[in-house]
Amino acid sequence: MEPDLRFFHFGATKEIGSALTRMCMRHRSIESKLKLFTSALTDNLINPLELKIEEWKKVASQLDKDHAKEYKKARANIKKKSSDTIKLQKRVKKGKLVCRAPLGSESLIFCLEFWD
Repeated sequence: MEPDLRFFHFGATKEIGSALTRMCMRHRSIESKLKLFTSALTDNLINPLELKIEEWKKVASQLDKDHAKEYKKARANIKKKSSDTIKLQKRVKKGKLVCRAPLGSESLIFCLEFWD
């Protein structure tokens, strides 16, 4: 008996057919479960996120603008304090201002205004 013929004894085609049918049924079951899963993801996750994207963009844009304003104010404040400090240092060097006590920046500015 040849090796190919020994697998085709009586009833083998029926068994192959039933095995293929079972496999197709399992594949359909898996396919339906995957469709259910993807539709649940779409309905409960993707669609709500898409609805909120525009709102998030607006909020992010507003936060960006607010941050830019605050940064600009802080930078201007630092520049002003720095220039005030340089002016005070120049006045101290020229001898126009004499303050012997260690003073904070507000006290030093008051002292400068008092002596002018």
